[in-house]
Amino acid sequence: MTCNRFLQFQAKADKNCYFNFDDDRLRPFTASTIDEVLETFFELHPSSRSQGTFLFFDEIQEVPNWDIAARRIVDTEKITMYVTGSSSRMLSTDVATEFRGRSIAYELIQVSLSMENEATRQREVSALQEAMARFEKNAATIISLDEETDITIPEGVIHVVPAWKWLLG
Repeated sequence: MTCNRFLQFQAKADKNCYFNFDDDRLRPFTASTIDEVLETFFELHPSSRSQGTFLFFDEIQEVPNWDIAARRIVDTEKITMYVTGSSSRMLSTDVATEFRGRSIAYELIQVSLSMENEATRQREVSALQEAMARFEKNAATIISLDEETDITIPEGVIHVVPAWKWLLG
């Protein structure tokens, strides 16, 4: 499930920008693609530049030099940025060195519309279990539409929380 679906429940569209870089119609990406997306959003919602914006960039690892652009945007704009990707590169080698050393806590989060389907549940839990082991974390989160439970695994616990509750923090 995408952040767009979550945002329609609790957040105003003019303060949030979701963009999926996995859309083949947008390729090839250039180093300026992220800037073009952000500037287009600000043209459509000018008050967001001064009042603050949440950026949700999915599959951002598809864009060359995404890490450099993300660091500059976070440092120069009134923005909270969430970057996600399904590639294992997001877990290790492509994690931006520009962000290392900063005092930013990170969480392991998966997003799934529903955990009712056993195959989906197994896929989401397995991915988080691998990330928890790799990053030596004992907790992770799955954001769902409306489910809430805790899943205990050898590495620790995975909290399944409804989107509205996660967004309200």
